[in-house]
Amino acid sequence: MLRGTSSMCLYLACRFSSVYDTEGGWSDRNQTDSSLSQENATNSQEREEYMTRKVALLTAVVMGLGLLMSACGTPAPPPPPEEETIRAAFVYVGPVGDHGWTFAHDQGRQYLEANVDNLETTYLESVSDVDAEARIRDLAEEGYDIIFTTSASFRDATAAVAPEYPDIIFENCSGFLTSENMGSYFGRMYQAKYLAGIVAGMTTETDKIGYVAPIQIPEIIRLINGVTLGARSVNPDVQMEVVWIGNWFDPPAETAAVQSMVDAGVDVIFTGTDTTVPVVTADELGVWSVGYDSCESCDAAPDKCLTTPCWNWGPIYVDLVEAVRDGTWEPDTIY
Repeated sequence: MLRGTSSMCLYLACRFSSVYDTEGGWSDRNQTDSSLSQENATNSQEREEYMTRKVALLTAVVMGLGLLMSACGTPAPPPPPEEETIRAAFVYVGPVGDHGWTFAHDQGRQYLEANVDNLETTYLESVSDVDAEARIRDLAEEGYDIIFTTSASFRDATAAVAPEYPDIIFENCSGFLTSENMGSYFGRMYQAKYLAGIVAGMTTETDKIGYVAPIQIPEIIRLINGVTLGARSVNPDVQMEVVWIGNWFDPPAETAAVQSMVDAGVDVIFTGTDTTVPVVTADELGVWSVGYDSCESCDAAPDKCLTTPCWNWGPIYVDLVEAVRDGTWEPDTIY
């Protein structure tokens, strides 16, 4: 387009370069100089009008030519470069359909897909602690740009793989280890558990609140303490009953834990595991419950579920992926 426009500019410049006669007259390529002189000599007024029209025409041509030449000299800006596709992988401790912890993380992954352009994601579900290192390494071998390991129990496996792949970013959820290419992220869920504890403390009639706990790590102890402090802030007589099942995902053990606590007089059940099984079991046994992880966990037993402290992981996933893309990622502990 620029080459064609330049040719037009050159043509116009040549077409009008010899319109004005050096002797004070205007030449017309279809008339001779002698005929023009006879006309000018016969009627000077007509000559002046003719000159006026020609000057006006020349002025318009020069102005138009200037604008055209200006346009000829301004090429269109190049289109912005397309962003490269960034690839993110997720490692889940449970199935995506657990309606709890893993379900909430997968909702975050889907939020990420909806809010970041040129993105490819994948996930591995129901990864055991024993298999975690090998599965994380498999994803690294596939060349993903960032790998999210969404369980504290994957902390050591993530830390073992990360140094072998310095060009890949690793993020471990609810851990605390960092390195040059590994960060960790979590939220202050104990605050939401404290509020849920207030609800439970005001609801219980037996002054006994139960907690189905997965594994004994600082994260879970913080959450149990949050419930206890919240409940006792409105009911100092509350006693906490805790049953450890030794796993994040074990429906039979979760059911048995709820049954044993209800048999002991507990009338409000908290779940700290990755499923809605304790919520459903509490409903079947006629006691109250408080869900966890997913904002939809109370849907499993809407008549007896009091509330649910839940996560929205989507925004932090967007922030971390965008930081990797624009080169601002740092190995922080986000908490």
